[in-house]
Formats: sequence, structure tokens, C-alpha cells
Amino acid sequence: MKKLLILFCFLPVALSAQETTYRYFSYTEFFKMIEEEKDSVFRFENAIIQPDLEKDSLFMLKPFGIPVREELLIVDKELILDNVHFQNPLYFGPGNYSRGYLAKIHFTKNVSIRNTAALHFSNCQFDGPVQIAGTGFFCSLLDQLEQEQQVIDNIRIENSEFRQGLSLFFNCNYQESKGNTSIQLSENVFWPNDEGNITRLRGKTSLSAIGHQFGDFLIYENEFKEEGFVLLMTSGNLLVVSENRFGNSLLNLITGRPESNFFLDIEKNEIFKKVIFQPSGYSPNQIIEFSQFKGGIRFGESYGMFLSEQYPRDSEIKRPTELELYHSDSLQSLYEEVFLVENPDAYLSETTNLGMLFNHYKNLHQTKFANQIYIRLKDLETKRLGFEYKADPSFDTFFTWKINQFLKLFSDYGTKPSKAIVFSVYVIFAFALIYLLFPNSWDAHGKNRIVDRYRFFFKYLQRNAGIHEVYLEEKKLDLLGYEEFKSIITNSEKSVPRFFSVTALPLYQWAVSGTQISAKILSKVDILKGTWEDLPAGQKAWKSFLLVGGFLIALVYDLLIKVLNALMLSINTFTTLGFGEIPIKGLPRYLAIIQGFIGWFMLTIFSVSLISQLLN
Repeated sequence: MKKLLILFCFLPVALSAQETTYRYFSYTEFFKMIEEEKDSVFRFENAIIQPDLEKDSLFMLKPFGIPVREELLIVDKELILDNVHFQNPLYFGPGNYSRGYLAKIHFTKNVSIRNTAALHFSNCQFDGPVQIAGTGFFCSLLDQLEQEQQVIDNIRIENSEFRQGLSLFFNCNYQESKGNTSIQLSENVFWPNDEGNITRLRGKTSLSAIGHQFGDFLIYENEFKEEGFVLLMTSGNLLVVSENRFGNSLLNLITGRPESNFFLDIEKNEIFKKVIFQPSGYSPNQIIEFSQFKGGIRFGESYGMFLSEQYPRDSEIKRPTELELYHSDSLQSLYEEVFLVENPDAYLSETTNLGMLFNHYKNLHQTKFANQIYIRLKDLETKRLGFEYKADPSFDTFFTWKINQFLKLFSDYGTKPSKAIVFSVYVIFAFALIYLLFPNSWDAHGKNRIVDRYRFFFKYLQRNAGIHEVYLEEKKLDLLGYEEFKSIITNSEKSVPRFFSVTALPLYQWAVSGTQISAKILSKVDILKGTWEDLPAGQKAWKSFLLVGGFLIALVYDLLIKVLNALMLSINTFTTLGFGEIPIKGLPRYLAIIQGFIGWFMLTIFSVSLISQLLN
């Protein structure tokens, strides 16, 4: 019934369109009519503007028939065009001049173009707002225009400036098929319009491109100045938004009626503000580069609930401006930290949209983007659990809430196992620092190591003996057992088979070889040759310098060994859950048990996170 009513309403339009008689003008004649118009508004309809090489005196033809106008053309009247079509191919020949018939034009007033199938602007400037629209049965007449008037349905605007924004609106609903018109915007510069001066644009809007059941939108390499809105809404065949510099503009992206043949490509754009995203579904043909959204995304459905609750239509509360509604930090904070968490409908809507986007990235094997969406989804879930616990405390809610917080801190909810490893390393080093201050059985000398080093150097400096002799004396107790073993070998040569003495002697030599080699090296570097007190006055200064240097090297070695012992003890405690060998006493022993529990917890988180990533 509804479709019949709409058909009845548009029937007169369709009949009049079929009976339309087009008038034909050259481009020079068209611009001359604008110039001669005495009114400030130029209205024109039902015409075909076509090249005429005999009449187009505004243009001169370069080689290959390229139309060129080197002087700027100024149009100082408001234009209102309806059902006017331009046979105007663009050329891409060499040179810096403007190419095409609608090129290098300065429009100083408003421009409104309705039901135009072919339009090509290049290197133009528009000081007033620009509206380009196609509605009614316009879409169904495109094929007829192409066959009878040789007008190809293609709209292309490039290298132009829009000082008061651009509105594109095409409605091909209730047609048998989608329109195939291609609209391409490339390398243009947009400024937002003044508050509320374009019918189809909300205040402060730079670009509004709306297509219902309508062809293709290709928008690339454009720049958007200042803060304003950019609305892209389509349910056609294709939407490409690539390499644009949106800056601080607010992008509102709405896609409807997702089908398998609908192609969406949004990538390599510069976007600083949050993007309002209102998808009706996803398909494998959709490319959405999540990393370009520097300010994140906001789903239009849940944000619409928020605005409706904050500023009801029947309320007397003064509604902020559109920019304040979407750019206000206080409103954004209230929406994200309170409304999404506490309002069950908004929470359900947000999690549903996040889940759909997560599945989209996951199905395309774009793990990085999927993980970013998953983290945001779990962040919202964690906040909701905290709200539910405060409203109705229970152990289950509290436990799940805290586990989520731990998982966020240590592994980004399992998406980043490396965070668990990094935190584990911090724990190991922190406890190693504690163990460094206390003795343990793994460090036999403990704090006496440095004291023994001082004792050794005091002996060496005060005794009339070489450094290797002092070293062997210090090692005498350690070598006592080996000397007894050597005596047994020597005294038993004739009382035991020769095999035992021949094989035991190399074993003894190997056991004491380390000490003997060290002693031999020390004898080669001995610079004292007596006591320090007996040194000549001329040698005391430089030999003291060398001796202090040697002592400091030995001291660094001792400290390094002590640090390594503490580090190994910490690693052992962390990985054996604190219940392996604990070679330490006193308070550090209980700290070791705590470290073991932390180790168990972190290793569990790492294992689960790693398995999750492997399964994904």
C-alpha cells in the first residue's frame, strides 16, 4: 500500500519526465545566458549543454581536441539548475592548464543542481554552499538519457574548493534496481558551511554524501579544513573512502542494506576525531582499516540513545549545537564512562556492534584489528561488572570483575602474552634485588666475599712474597684434600697395580689445574716483587694506580658473581612456584613463597594467553 501511494505521488513527475523536450546549448551560450541574466538568481531547466566547436568562443582547442580556457571565469549569480545535463568529458593531457568545459570557474554565490546525470568540475572555487541532488524517477531515466542524448551518468569533481560545504543527495529507492551512477570526489578542499544555511546539511557540515539505492561513491585524497561534519551514507554498489585528510572533522559513516556485492573500502585516511559508525552488517567485501581511526569509533545506535535521553524532544532543556553534541569532552566522558555502562539497552547495543566488528576482522584474519576491538569489548564488560557489583554485590560478580582487571593488566585479556613475560621479568629482578641483601646457601661466601678480597690484598702488600704465592696459600685449605689424594697415589705405586696410579695421576692434575693456571697467570702479572712499603718512592705512585685498578676489577667480579647468584635464586623460586629448594632463611624465605605464587599466576596467564593466540 505504501509503495502504491508513493508511486501515485510520483506519477505526474514520471509522465512529465517522459514528455520533456530538451533544449540544446553550447557551453559558451550557457555561460553567456548566465552573464546576461538581470536577476541575481539564474534558473534553468530541461537542457543539454554540449560542446560546439563553432560557437564555443570561450575555449580554444589544443592538440587532440582538448578544450582549454587559460583565464578564470567568474560566475557572480546564484545558480538553480533542474534536469540540465552536461556533455563534458574531462581530459588528462599534459600541461598545467585547466582541462574540460566546467573548469577554472569561480562561483561566488550558491549553486543548486538537481536531477543532473553528467557533471564534471575541475579546478573550480565555490564561495557559497553547493547542492547536487537527484530524486523521484530520475534514476530510472538515466539509461534513456544515455541512449537518446548520449549523456553518460557520471559525476566527477576534482581539484576544487568548497568554501561553504557540498551536499550530494540521490534517492533511488523504490526503483527496480540500483542506479549505476558513479560520483567521484578527488583532491578537493572542503570548509564547513555556516550554521544551518544548507537545507540538507546540518550546521557546520563540510560534506554530505547520501545515496539511497544509488551507484558508487569514490572519495579520495580530499582535505577537510576546520571542525565540521562529514556525512557519508550509502546503500548502493560501492563506497571507497581513501587517503583523505579529515583532520578534526567528525566523520559519520552509515551503510545500509549490506549485500554480497556491496563493496566498502575505508583505508589510509587521516582521522583524529572519533568516527560515528552505523553499519547494518558486514561482508568479506568490506575493507575497514581500524588503525586509521586515531580517535576511535562510536556506534551511532547507542550514541543516539544517549542523546535522546539527555535531550528529549519534549524537554525544555536547551539543546547544544551539533558540534558540541559530538565534540564536547564532558559529553563524551559521560557517554563512555556512565551511559554505556549503566544503561542496559545501550550496553547491549554497543557490545553487539563490537562483537560483529570483531567477527568481521577475525573472519578476514586481521588479527591485529580484531584484538583491538576485543580489548574495547572486554573493557566495557569489565566496567559493567564493576557497576553490577556495586549495585548488587556477590562473590561471582566480584571474582569475574577482578579477574578481568588482572587479565587486562597482565595480558590485555589474552591478546598480548608478551605483557605477562615483561611483568614476570620485573618480578624476577625485584626479588633478586631483595635476595642480594641476604645470605643464602647458593652463595657460600655471602657478604664475606668482599671481606676476603680485602684480606687477600692486605697480605699481598705486606708480605715479601709474590701474588701467586699468596693466592696458593689462600687456596691451601681447598687443595688439602687433593694433596692427600696425591700422597696416596705416590705412596701406593708399588703396592697397587700400575693401572690405578697411571689413571689417578691425570685426575689429580685435572682437579688442581684451574688453581695452578690462575697462579701461573698471577705470577706473570706480579708488579710488586716484595712489599709495597719497600718500593722506591718513584714507583709507588704508578704501581699504586695499577694495584688499585686490579683490586677494583676483582671487586667487580665478586659483585657480579653475587648478583648472578641472587638472580638465579629468584629465577628458581619464580619457576618452581616457591616450593622447590629455598636456600634462604628468615623473612626472605616468606618473600620467596610469595614470589612463587606470583610466578604460578603469571605463568598460568602466559600459558592461557599463548594457547588462545595459537588457537586463533
